[in-house]
Amino acid sequence: KVTVHQKSCPLFVPLAEEGVEWWEDEITIMVAKRYFSFFDNTGIDTLILGCTHYPLLKNSIRQTIGNDVCLVDSAYITAKQTKIMLEKSGLLKKSSSKGILEIYTSDSIERFMPMCNAILGMDCLNINKCDVGE
Repeated sequence: KVTVHQKSCPLFVPLAEEGVEWWEDEITIMVAKRYFSFFDNTGIDTLILGCTHYPLLKNSIRQTIGNDVCLVDSAYITAKQTKIMLEKSGLLKKSSSKGILEIYTSDSIERFMPMCNAILGMDCLNINKCDVGE
């Protein structure tokens, strides 16, 4: 038997987007504690991070829920499935040479760059600002 509980965590998105310094901030941890008190006495063993922003807060979430709960990273699974779809469609680059990564953001480049570097684990040099209009 599986029991599923769901909890919306709308403040996680702006906290994740606010930047690297917020990902493990005491305010983020307080927000996580507030949200996850919902699961007190439920005996959850797995928590699915159901938004691709949430893994950025993984350390704060882990600190809040403890080590006994398995965290499922939806961003990783989404990337893995995208690779499978590209392979099936014949669109995955086959050569061993490096490709070019071009990134577009509606945020300021200076604000976005540290987040990009942290997320991708590399220096993001080719970042372009785009205006998405109103």
